[in-house]
Amino acid sequence: MKQMELNMKLLEKNVKSLRTNFMPTLSMSFSYQYQSLYNPNINFLKYNWSNSSSLTFNLSIPLYRASNFTKLKSNRIQMRQLDWNRIDTERKLNMQITSYRNNMTASSEQLASNKENVMQAEKAVQIAEKRYDIGKGTVLELNSSQVSLTQAQLTYNQAIYDYLVSRADLDQVLEKNKDRQLKQLRNMKKGIQLVTLLLTVFMTSCTGGKKRQL
Repeated sequence: MKQMELNMKLLEKNVKSLRTNFMPTLSMSFSYQYQSLYNPNINFLKYNWSNSSSLTFNLSIPLYRASNFTKLKSNRIQMRQLDWNRIDTERKLNMQITSYRNNMTASSEQLASNKENVMQAEKAVQIAEKRYDIGKGTVLELNSSQVSLTQAQLTYNQAIYDYLVSRADLDQVLEKNKDRQLKQLRNMKKGIQLVTLLLTVFMTSCTGGKKRQL
């Protein structure tokens, strides 16, 4: 957008410059000189010198020059095209801003729901631990509750990541420097991928243990 504004200012100045080609110009010149006819005497001081001066005014009125009209028309067309591009760019940016804000709102709502799921999963783990301690629960029941908690936490972190991504995209559209935040997002994404891998391995081992017990 800033580049478009600079280009528009440049075209406006160019139009002003082209308009001067249609204006009349007035120029003035002045000359003053000494002269002497041929004289065999070498002594210049004894020459018969005569002086002359002239003052000249020159007025130029441009009646018609096709190139001036062509350049001016071409420059105005470029200004209109640039203005159309600016309007189109603003429309697209506004659509992106609206989309990113909607994504942030959806992620915020998802965060609240996922947080509630995490709290319920934590309570389920506590119940499973107490049942296991008093001998009424099994290891599989405890492991299953822990897996559910890990899944809920992973989903919660994924919602946080989605929110931060939308926020970073919004800041980028608004031309804010968020290099540090983008670096944090990349690190967070790697952490989520690692947790997903560990969760998959853990669930596989639990499934294998259950089959062996059966």
